[in-house]
Amino acid sequence: MNQVPAHILARQKRDLVGAAIGGITAGSPAHISIAGNHFTLVDDAGNEKPIQTLFLDVCVIDANPSVSKIFFDPRTPFVPGGDNSNPPICWSDNGIGASAQASQPQNTSCQLCPQNAWGSAVSKATGAKVKACNDVKKLAVLVPGIDIVFLMRIPPASLKNWGKYCNTLAGHGVDLPDALTRLEFESQGILKFQPMGYVDAPTAALTDKVIAAKGTDQLVGKTDRPWGGQADAQKVEYAQQIQRAVEQIAPAPAPYASQQMAPPPQPFRGQGNAPQNTPFQSGQPASPLSAQMQPNGPAGSPFGQPSTSSPQDVTPPKRTRGPNKAKAAAEPVADDGIPPFLRRAEPEPAPEQPNGPAFGMDPNPPAPDAGVQAALDAAFRLPT
Repeated sequence: MNQVPAHILARQKRDLVGAAIGGITAGSPAHISIAGNHFTLVDDAGNEKPIQTLFLDVCVIDANPSVSKIFFDPRTPFVPGGDNSNPPICWSDNGIGASAQASQPQNTSCQLCPQNAWGSAVSKATGAKVKACNDVKKLAVLVPGIDIVFLMRIPPASLKNWGKYCNTLAGHGVDLPDALTRLEFESQGILKFQPMGYVDAPTAALTDKVIAAKGTDQLVGKTDRPWGGQADAQKVEYAQQIQRAVEQIAPAPAPYASQQMAPPPQPFRGQGNAPQNTPFQSGQPASPLSAQMQPNGPAGSPFGQPSTSSPQDVTPPKRTRGPNKAKAAAEPVADDGIPPFLRRAEPEPAPEQPNGPAFGMDPNPPAPDAGVQAALDAAFRLPT
């Protein structure tokens, strides 16, 4: 097709190629996947090259100065790598509002968009309130030895680690394109970054060539333009439908239920600074807390049926020993306000003594036994 025939040159140009590809997206660009906590290189044709190591060394050659936004339809959630994976219905790389290229832009301002507010979604992993619209950082990276520029998306949970890493390089006077950055997984889906030294000469030369041709502007979203909001009545209506769907899916926070606080424990009568009209005194009704603490346990428990007697009626008697045990059990116990386990046992009475003097010699001792007296007499008659 080097020579164009005359009849072709004479035809009116209609730019049918532009109409033929209108509305067709270019598909996913070459990118680095971190699904399943493994690094996989994916080219623009969808061919995959899994990385066999648990880390990946890259050279960051460009970055979007704005934080990108990405929002998926909550009725058809995004499943990475699944057959039902769906593209985002709204996204933004311009740092202002929804992209003009988004299929269903939600708002002209990302700051005012309800999908970008905390609590607009609930995390399925932790149950915490999160944003329905995710924040990501788009980078253009080179893998040493491969002449392809890859898109690297820093997920929301890794942005803090990314900020620390960039500050570390800046503190040592090193720029990102000059450093070899190692990507590793700190935990599930969370990346960490570590400098591994300076890049080699071939990688540095390729970086200069790509940047001079502005080959990364579209990759990281520098060419994105915000949605104006005019003449898009269908998109506005769809955005309102999405908002209503989100409100139905996301449960509203339960109102704070007022709870009746149990009364504070009262000191025993006679201890501390207990008031004179506490429920533990005789003649006063028992508090709800003391009424629930029955000594015999609740109904159906191995401790028997609940007692209906008052606290004074169930006070155990004082322990006694010896012949006064039955007498002490029959006598009423004085309610002095001291718990039974702290009461001091009553001293045992002295054994009963016979009538007569308690000490000294008995002037009228009883006569000894006849056998004993005979043995004594015989002993005294023995020769010495």
